[in-house]
Amino acid sequence: MRKILIIGLILRLAVMVFTLHGDLFFIWGGPVKFVTDSVLSKKNYPPLSFLTFALLSPLYLLGEKIGWWVLRLPYLFFDLAIVKLLFKLLPKDKHQPALVLWWLNPAVLFVTYAQGQIEIIVAAFLLLSVVLVKRSKNLALLAYSTAVAYKTIPVFFLPAAAAYLGNNWRQRAKLLFIGISVPVILGLIFWKLPGFDVISSYFPKASRPQLACGLRPDAAWKCVTGSVGLLGYVVVLLMGLYRKEKVHEFMYAKILFSAAAFYAIGSSVTVIHRYIMLMPLFVLWAVKKKWSAKLVWGWLILIFLGLNYTWPLQEGLIKYWYPQAINKLALREAVAPLVNYEHIALAARMIADVILVRFILSLWLTHPVKKLHS
Repeated sequence: MRKILIIGLILRLAVMVFTLHGDLFFIWGGPVKFVTDSVLSKKNYPPLSFLTFALLSPLYLLGEKIGWWVLRLPYLFFDLAIVKLLFKLLPKDKHQPALVLWWLNPAVLFVTYAQGQIEIIVAAFLLLSVVLVKRSKNLALLAYSTAVAYKTIPVFFLPAAAAYLGNNWRQRAKLLFIGISVPVILGLIFWKLPGFDVISSYFPKASRPQLACGLRPDAAWKCVTGSVGLLGYVVVLLMGLYRKEKVHEFMYAKILFSAAAFYAIGSSVTVIHRYIMLMPLFVLWAVKKKWSAKLVWGWLILIFLGLNYTWPLQEGLIKYWYPQAINKLALREAVAPLVNYEHIALAARMIADVILVRFILSLWLTHPVKKLHS
């Protein structure tokens, strides 16, 4: 496993050094400006994200001198934390396959270290919620609440988590309250600060589920996936409400994975960030259920083909060692004379969605497992 860790670390450092995406400065810009110039500007990231990157602002100032790659270093902490949490949930003979699937995961490398998105922080706290549930439901939901406070999307599948963990409606209401406590408290603190719109920072337009239908193939598929995502989520919610067995990590992780996956399928915003939140749970189940390696890696390739085609070369990939890339076309534009890449991307998304639904069904239709360590 040491070789896998070294290879993964080298890949992370290489991606940090040789890529740069504008979202990285979007995430850091507001917090840093507040620390250096006392200017509080409206951002699309919640208060906890704002506070975290404000505290890390010396790293931004260091990045100006030695290179922006250092801004991705804090993500390594959460990255390694996810590895540790996966190991805690799985028996030793499952550690190596889990490490390969997480530590060498191209989606994680791309979203976290090329684009610099913060979803890995959210993913770490969601997985921590699974680990803590056996010790304390309240602690588990507090970890969940921290995930929501960093980026709001997990709030949409919080009801499914509370429905499963609670024994009655009073307890479920209490767990729901704990699940939103951290973002609510921070929201109240930031509410009166001039220049900070709490509502838009928690619920930017891109985070809101939307059912978009139309006659074009892509619009029609969004309508289908939106319906499947909504119906699937309702079924998962009902499964949580009418559980008969005692709470354990296995079922809680199954509820979270299914709810998060149906959200990703049903979301009208086709970005790969959505999948990073469920990726540790995906890895957990891929290893636990011994899903076909070819099918798992094929799914990862498909979501790349389906969701990454719009990233222009000038956004980073080769900018450091080939500055002229600023004038180059996006991949979809570069291949336009040969093939309509949007059609390929749509086909890839369609197949990836079908495979993900297959994975979810394989969890619920096979014989139940009482404990993760069984």
